[in-house]
Amino acid sequence: MLFALPVGYSLYLRFMTTDSHRTSVRSREFGAQLRLLRKELGITGQALAEDLHWVGSTITRLEQGQNAAGATGLNTLLTVCGLRGNRLKEYLARATAEDNGYYLAPHGDLISDDLLALMIHEEVATRIVGFDQTFIPGLLQTEAYSRTLFAKAGLSKEAIERAVRKRALRQKLLNREDPAPPRCVFFLHENVLRSPVGGNSVMAEQMITLLMACGEERITIRVLPISEHESSPSCALRLMEFAKFSPIGYAEVLGASAFLEQPSDIERYRARLSLLDHAALDEDDSRSLLTNLERLYGQP
Repeated sequence: MLFALPVGYSLYLRFMTTDSHRTSVRSREFGAQLRLLRKELGITGQALAEDLHWVGSTITRLEQGQNAAGATGLNTLLTVCGLRGNRLKEYLARATAEDNGYYLAPHGDLISDDLLALMIHEEVATRIVGFDQTFIPGLLQTEAYSRTLFAKAGLSKEAIERAVRKRALRQKLLNREDPAPPRCVFFLHENVLRSPVGGNSVMAEQMITLLMACGEERITIRVLPISEHESSPSCALRLMEFAKFSPIGYAEVLGASAFLEQPSDIERYRARLSLLDHAALDEDDSRSLLTNLERLYGQP
C-alpha cells in the first residue's frame, strides 16, 4: 500500500517495536495505516475507542498489527476515520485478507520507496542483509545515481526530484542515533560496480560514498567477483530481522514488492546469503576494489 508518511517517521513508527509476535507484514501495514488515519483526525486512540464504545486498548492493539476487531468492527472504525466507497473497500479487503506468509504489495509505476510496508519494516529492522546484481542498493545510492535511474525509468522532472528526496529520506535510517540503526550487510555483484550509470563522474562519487559507508561500524559491504558468477542468485534479495517479530524475506519485481514470512522461505534466503558469504570478497578486498574503481572513474 502506498501511503504518505510525515517527515521524521522513524520516531513516529516506534510503536512497531511493541510485542508483535503474532502479527504479519499485512497486519502491521494496516496498523500503520490506521495510526496515520487517526493522526489525520487529530484524536487519541483512547478517544477513538470511546467514540466506538470499545475497550481503550483495542485501537492500540490494532495499530500494533494485532487482530483485535472483526470485519464489522473494522468497517465501523474505518468509516468513522472518514473512508468511503472504493477506498473503504480497499482497506477492508487488505485488513481481512488471509495471512498465508506471502504478501505482494503493488506499487505500479511508482517507486518502491513509497511502499508503506517496506518503510515501516526497514525502520524497525535490527539487521538487513541483501544482494543486488543490477544496481547499487537504494539505501546506498547517491542523489546523482538515483536521479539517473529515475530518469531512465521515464519519470517526469517533478517525479524524479520527488523520488530522489524520498530515497534520501529512507537513507537516514543508516546514520540515525536513536534508536540505533540496523546492522547492514550489502553484497554487491562486481558487474554493478563496473556498470557506468550516469557516466564516470557519477560513478566516481558513488564509489566514494560506498567507501565512506565501509567505514561505518554497522555497515558491511562485500563484493561478489565476476569469477564467482555461479554463486550469484538469479535475482536481488533481502532478509530483514527484527527484535519483536519473525524475519522477512523481501524481493522487488516490476510494479510490486514481495514479502515472504514462511519459515521455509526464510531458510532459503539464509542459504543463498550463506553461499554469498563464502563466495564474496572479504571486507578489505572489497574496499580495495572500490578504491581502484574510484580511481578509474575519477581519471580525467
